[in-house]
Amino acid sequence: MPKAKEITRPHFVERTHWHPYILQSLSSSRFERVATKILRGEYILLKLPDIERSPDEDVPIIDPLKRIIPQG
Repeated sequence: MPKAKEITRPHFVERTHWHPYILQSLSSSRFERVATKILRGEYILLKLPDIERSPDEDVPIIDPLKRIIPQG
């Protein structure tokens, strides 16, 4: 009688590099776990490329730190 064929499953590697756009699609609990590991240095957050702005754009660049830290 022939031997049963073994089923091989693909080996999934844990993701260690994260793109900000992927983080947006995670559930709240998964996002919290990934963000904690990024802050601890266990995972790496990929940097978005700098976007060149044309000088004639009338939309100001918003600095998020100015909104958090009171001026004075």
